[in-house]
Amino acid sequence: MNDDSGWINVAIVGGGLSGMAAAYELAKGVAGKRKVRIHIYERNLRTGGNIDSQVVELGVKAGAVSEPVRRWVDMGVNDINLSSYHNIARVMAETGYYGKCSEDSSAEAASENLKALEDSVCFFSEQEQLCYTMDGGLRAGVSDQNRDLDRAKNGKYKCLMAIVDKAALKQVYRRCDPKPATPEYDLTTTVSQFFDRVLAKNAKVLQEVSNDSLCNPDSGQCDYSAYWAADDIEDTMACLRLLRDCVYYPRISAMYFANDAGPEQMLLAAPYRYYRFQEGVGGDSVPPDRRYFTQGASHWFYHLASYISGDLPKKINQEAVDGQPVLEIEFLRRAVALKVVESGFLVGHEGEDERDCEPSDEKDSAGKNGASKAAVSEILYDYCIMATHADAAQRALVFEQGAVLTESLAGKSESQVRKWLASISYTTSVAVAHTYTRLLPPDVNAWRTYNVAIRQGAGLKPYSMTYVCNRHQNDVSGDQWNSAGAPQVFVTLNPMTRIPDQYVLKKRDLLMVGNDGQALGDSQVVEYFKHNLLDSACFHTQQEIKKYHESLPRLFFTGGWSLGAGLHEECWLQGQSIARSICAKLKLS
Repeated sequence: MNDDSGWINVAIVGGGLSGMAAAYELAKGVAGKRKVRIHIYERNLRTGGNIDSQVVELGVKAGAVSEPVRRWVDMGVNDINLSSYHNIARVMAETGYYGKCSEDSSAEAASENLKALEDSVCFFSEQEQLCYTMDGGLRAGVSDQNRDLDRAKNGKYKCLMAIVDKAALKQVYRRCDPKPATPEYDLTTTVSQFFDRVLAKNAKVLQEVSNDSLCNPDSGQCDYSAYWAADDIEDTMACLRLLRDCVYYPRISAMYFANDAGPEQMLLAAPYRYYRFQEGVGGDSVPPDRRYFTQGASHWFYHLASYISGDLPKKINQEAVDGQPVLEIEFLRRAVALKVVESGFLVGHEGEDERDCEPSDEKDSAGKNGASKAAVSEILYDYCIMATHADAAQRALVFEQGAVLTESLAGKSESQVRKWLASISYTTSVAVAHTYTRLLPPDVNAWRTYNVAIRQGAGLKPYSMTYVCNRHQNDVSGDQWNSAGAPQVFVTLNPMTRIPDQYVLKKRDLLMVGNDGQALGDSQVVEYFKHNLLDSACFHTQQEIKKYHESLPRLFFTGGWSLGAGLHEECWLQGQSIARSICAKLKLS
């Protein structure tokens, strides 16, 4: 179905990381073997999905009249684990962002783009006066041995957590060596069912795991057998109950894909898929290597987008045998219509005269700010990759009635495709950058990088977590912010109480000042994010989508909902898988 000039035309709807991954891997997979034209459509002004970095105003430097203090914060995606993000690490190296640099990047610049964060956690409840920390990665400050679960009870809590994690992974993956892309999960056991088993019959489940040489946690000095002895079993069970209520349940509740009703009815596979990737729990012998983006995650994303649309086609075209272009990648304003027809995919888009905005209600032929609305043109594509939320794909797709769509859908029907998309549920969270300390533990010495509220009761409540950006960005390791009196900056997901306006930080890019010196307009650093719930329906749909892609259709689906927990690495794996399917369809592999 390629055009007369021999070009294969591919539409990618959605300009987030998932769409970028599909474009990048497809371009490299084809790499001069066929001529491919890739158009990436994105309707939003801010691209990158849940990647969003902001520069905030913190005030004026002490002793200075007009020297403003500013720093960046990540409101959404804010760190990665290089030990388990193998594909992301590869792509960062190939594009010259981090690691082994490409020829046109300096080693010094690339080495500065990712830095080690401070990996410390606090679980707290002000009402119940509970406060527990995990200080193994603490870089600065003080640690109280009585509340540091890495050291309390001579390391017993830490050892028990290692065994619990191994038991959970063994249950979820049905073995002790889970591979990142393995879809064979246990999709029946819930979090509460697992912990009921852990706490039943003197923790028999954990005893079995601690005796398994393949699953024995690397804890060094733990005498596991003593935990199950008659004179210690009651203390062991009490420790496990504390870990369940004050660590595991709050920690799972603080995941972006969790249901607001709480962690108990979540599938155990959901948090442990996340733990395996993001935190390196129970995985390889290589310890986690968690890094933050030194100029914000958006800096990485725009670097990648620039490389995909510029350097990558240039490099591949220069290597073409006959010197003729073989790859085109272009970002287009937005997709306004997408129709699946017998001959391919008709995508209607607005021309370049249209600005990045919707027409206002009062204007029929002009957009905001008087921009003239260009005519809608249609392009016929051979392949289409939907890299959007599932519900957005559901709305965007129109199927030609009466057309034979066997090849496009690999034998599936429109109703089956819509059933998959409709099975994905969503929730919305809010992130606020601020300086309001009442959302943190009352004891300032207990503040950690990740501060998780211990939820009380069974009522519907969204998860809540507060990042201390100074710790997340490891201020103690640098010179700029490593001094007494440096301003503290926080980002809270779903604040438990309203943050007074005067504590909410302002965006540098949108800051407008009136005659009274006060900020005007909607300049507060408050962002809303949409997440799919990682529930049983989502897992089952992911498995169906995987089998569907393997049957080599022409319509593909990717995005955070389509594989695992939608982490950076998983988005890339899905894009890579789609690229391989298209190459197989083109008989290039």
